[in-house]
Amino acid sequence: MKIVNGFYFPDYDTQCSAAVFKELDKLPIILDYCNNLDAVIQAGGNVGTFPVALAKSFEHVYTFEPDDENWDCLIENTKGIDNIYCNPVGLSDSDGTGSMYQPDRADNCGSLAIKEGEGDILLVSIDSMVICDPVGLIYLDIEGSEFKALNGAKMTIEKYKPVIVIENKGLIPGFEEGGLQGSESLRDWICSLGYKYVTRLMRDDVFIPV
Repeated sequence: MKIVNGFYFPDYDTQCSAAVFKELDKLPIILDYCNNLDAVIQAGGNVGTFPVALAKSFEHVYTFEPDDENWDCLIENTKGIDNIYCNPVGLSDSDGTGSMYQPDRADNCGSLAIKEGEGDILLVSIDSMVICDPVGLIYLDIEGSEFKALNGAKMTIEKYKPVIVIENKGLIPGFEEGGLQGSESLRDWICSLGYKYVTRLMRDDVFIPV
């Protein structure tokens, strides 16, 4: 591990550590849409920059990171922060297993994705998690698994009507049209759950309940 701006990162990474701190500028805008700051479901946890930042506003932060090297950094970076609950699993629409692969740059610890079916990484649905607190925000940046994760969160979404933030840059199977500008059909699907698309922050789309 190496330290960048006070956070541990995998030794091989040069890309994520150079960009992720700028991404945190989005949070004040997102928080303005959140009426409920009890709990946030955030994935991928990566090395913990977003969970640590969210823990300053939310009572409970549930973060998910299945990659071993990122997980080790996440644990180090969240030590002593009692309202962050780290889970070494991936998110999908049902329980299962998978493996990690890197479709993007090999020097970017933020570009790891999950291939479902074979492997020893545990996959769970958000609806199967025991989360006792009202969820005010679901924030997903999981390199193409966002649709499946939301599909596995329909009961949570129906119950709590959280703000939804999702990376939308053409990586999600079935929603590739639009590329880096984002899939309109994905936006339409999320809106069909009772939401309104309100803004785009870098490559993330923000939705609020209606």
